[in-house]
Amino acid sequence: MGAPVLLYMYDLSEGWCRNLGPLCPVNAVWHTSIVIYGKEYVFGSTGITFHDPGKPDKVIELGETDLPPFEFKVYVKELKYTEWTGASYDPFKHNCNHFTDHIARYLGMGPIPECVFTSVDRLRESPFYSKIVDWVTKNGQNQQK
Repeated sequence: MGAPVLLYMYDLSEGWCRNLGPLCPVNAVWHTSIVIYGKEYVFGSTGITFHDPGKPDKVIELGETDLPPFEFKVYVKELKYTEWTGASYDPFKHNCNHFTDHIARYLGMGPIPECVFTSVDRLRESPFYSKIVDWVTKNGQNQQK
């Protein structure tokens, strides 16, 4: 039996998008992470970090992997110093969601749900787009609870 791979999803708007109802075309602005081997792996402006799992708004079971923990840790360490450095972080083009998608694919889980990526694209349709982006940028930096 393999190790479970979980996608943790945190709503950076903290329910604000959902509360706007029909004025906002999305219910959430997602920040995601991968939980595997008892740790939550996150990518952000400081690069790749890991810690004990937080309390996400939503959890998706992606599957199980037979990859040994040591091999996974070596792979993540390589990523940390190459393509997933803090300096490479971009909130729209190279973010936590791109990282979790990369890790999920590496582990053989396939892509993460498309809704994670499309929420920002759909949010652009809202007249409140700039205000929501400003709010999320100011308040969503350390979203793990």
